[in-house]
Amino acid sequence: HDVRVCDATVQVWMGLERTGESVLADLEVLAAHIDAVHAVSFEHFNLAANASIVASSALSDVGPILHAMRVETWPMISTYNDTPPHRRPDDIVHLREAMQAPQQFIAALVDAASKRGYTGFNVDIEPSGGTSDDGVAYASFLQTVATALHEHGLALSVDFASWSAVWNWTALASVATAVDRFILMDTYCSSLDTFRQRVDLALSVFPRDRIWFGLDTVDESTGIPFDANAISQRLTYL
Repeated sequence: HDVRVCDATVQVWMGLERTGESVLADLEVLAAHIDAVHAVSFEHFNLAANASIVASSALSDVGPILHAMRVETWPMISTYNDTPPHRRPDDIVHLREAMQAPQQFIAALVDAASKRGYTGFNVDIEPSGGTSDDGVAYASFLQTVATALHEHGLALSVDFASWSAVWNWTALASVATAVDRFILMDTYCSSLDTFRQRVDLALSVFPRDRIWFGLDTVDESTGIPFDANAISQRLTYL
């Protein structure tokens, strides 16, 4: 789940087959609690060569079902590969190609949205490699993409963390007026204290109305689902 700090807005992430889910069961749970959900981000596209995106044939196409539920639909654009190795050296190559040809990348997104009625796109670029120069260029690229999407009535959200040079927080924050949502993945953590520290750090850099926080429902150190109290503590802090 992703939670916005300014209000009670909740966006659900559907990992689908990539995270070993029962897609049907997940959709049934979502339908049962749809009044509590504002938006759904779901695995769908991969970033490919020459500034293109490709729908993954390994994933269920849940977009039309979600659209019928009347929630915001945010298909993801990912660098995750469905066959091992899941992270590959050409991921950063594909990102650099897209950054060098933003208009071609934008055209691919607008075309997909026009056919499927998406709210926007959730960019989940987690490349293998990357430099400080890539980080600056990536922020500028996102600003260009977001601005162009807005002209077509579309929105852009971006997943980020702290383990890649591609995520230059200062550069990303400088384009926060253009990008609709920045979603922090560093808050996928077991410790409540660590969660709080990472929330505070992000809020010291990013505008409050642009930052959302990833919220685990499972303790990553044990694999056991958090109880209601653990979830409540995190939501209360936000």
